[in-house]
Amino acid sequence: MELAEFFHGIVEEKRGNLGKDIISILIQAEEEGMKLSVEELVPFCNLLLVAGNETTTNLLSNAVFSIMETPGAYEELSTLTCFIFRNHYSVLQKGPSILLYLRYCT
Repeated sequence: MELAEFFHGIVEEKRGNLGKDIISILIQAEEEGMKLSVEELVPFCNLLLVAGNETTTNLLSNAVFSIMETPGAYEELSTLTCFIFRNHYSVLQKGPSILLYLRYCT
């Protein structure tokens, strides 16, 4: 419940001071006819927070694991920092950012 209250406050704050962030974009879309209520925006903000955390955590874990698993990778990457950003897709090939995803029919 505290997180919902937090996002309610953020949504209200953003309504008065729009920026270039995702919440401001969603608020603008609401005002442009794509009717998203506060009751719809708050759960969406919760979803973004959880999904972003899950994806980032697993992606970083897989990256570290891949570097440690591959002989010489750490030494090579420590001298070529731009290499990391150009080859982040190779981390996704080694392991997904979402480890388990189950779907249930209801």
